[in-house]
Amino acid sequence: MFQSIFHRGGRWDFKQAFWDAFKVIKLDAQAMTAVSKDSSATRMAALFIVVASFLGSLGSMLFPSYAYRGLVMYRPTFFQVFEQTFAASLMLIFAIFLVHFIAVRLFKARGSFEEFFRVAGYAYIVGILNIIPLSPWFPDYGFWLYYGKR
Repeated sequence: MFQSIFHRGGRWDFKQAFWDAFKVIKLDAQAMTAVSKDSSATRMAALFIVVASFLGSLGSMLFPSYAYRGLVMYRPTFFQVFEQTFAASLMLIFAIFLVHFIAVRLFKARGSFEEFFRVAGYAYIVGILNIIPLSPWFPDYGFWLYYGKR
């Protein structure tokens, strides 16, 4: 059964939170309901969003985008990694708000924004995989898809 991340004397239990996040990713309805109802899970959901955004930005610095013949096309500075983390986190929170707004207004969904934010934040744990971008292994993939048919 789901346990609060603050069940050990007020300290964050990251191990339990990660397991709960994986249950949410597997679309376990019981875990999703428990996460949505646990008000202490809001901070952990926000932390998952920020950490996944940071790792995605860090991945673009560690594995820069390449152009033809291995020339570096874009590599952010360390300061830009933090800018991108902040921007990505804000955009994701806005996207969660927008999806919740559409679900409530158009589809008459029940539940508050905070409940939806907790579940979406836990589900975004998969964003940690963004540290390994695909662009170094697929250089100019979009370019070749567009111009390869000519």
